[in-house]
Amino acid sequence: MEMNASFIGLYAITVYYLYGYLEKRERLEWLLLLPVLMALTITITNTNAYYENIVTNPLEQNIVSFIASFIILAVCLTIPVSIVLFFKKRKGEVQ
Repeated sequence: MEMNASFIGLYAITVYYLYGYLEKRERLEWLLLLPVLMALTITITNTNAYYENIVTNPLEQNIVSFIASFIILAVCLTIPVSIVLFFKKRKGEVQ
């Protein structure tokens, strides 16, 4: 649950950061996209927990946990950063 809360916080910080760059219509679209991103995060986290419970060998559990955590981190950091860069590019700040 702590991971889910931290990722939701990461998305909330991203929305706050984007608030100045977005117009009203774009804010609505992004806020509609936010629950989808949160659901994706929770799904990945729950999948990680599921496979950790299936694997019985402690070494394999650590390997599965490491790989899944790396994937979760990559997905959850790439999506907000790419969205921020996309909106900055639209405003002409990034060349």
